[in-house]
Amino acid sequence: MVTGVPQRRFHLTIAVSVLITAAVATPVTLRFSRPPTGQADVPAALRPVAIEVQNMVALGADVLKPDVSPVCPSSRTVGRCSATGCKLPSTEVDTGAMLVAVCQTRGEELVNYNLDSTATDNPHRASSARWCRIKLPDLRDGYLSEVYTAPSYRGGLGLPICSS
Repeated sequence: MVTGVPQRRFHLTIAVSVLITAAVATPVTLRFSRPPTGQADVPAALRPVAIEVQNMVALGADVLKPDVSPVCPSSRTVGRCSATGCKLPSTEVDTGAMLVAVCQTRGEELVNYNLDSTATDNPHRASSARWCRIKLPDLRDGYLSEVYTAPSYRGGLGLPICSS
């Protein structure tokens, strides 16, 4: 589990490093993979985006509290990967961790609240079938449900649809 300010800074440093590497590599890749268009800029939709993890649970009418288990990026766009074998090993993250998203796709709809809850007006409740493909610091790819991102990082962020 990622906790504490030094580890958050470490993860932020890694995320920024991956973003810088991707920002440098993407124009080179695009230049050699398609005919020149006369524009030197990389379209915004092709740029990776830093996203902030929010591993919280909405309870009752207005409570938002930390989840007891860490978020685990997965190899598939389904929930409960720790139990079903699609969890990427050694990737547990918690609230405040920064990850790099490269595209978006659809998968299993997840929620950040107890399905048995009768409180439906909690402003912190989130449900979504949108998942981001993320690039981990060790360059593995994985998926993270946008339910596990801070609210300002939800909605697709202009990311392209994942090709595969």
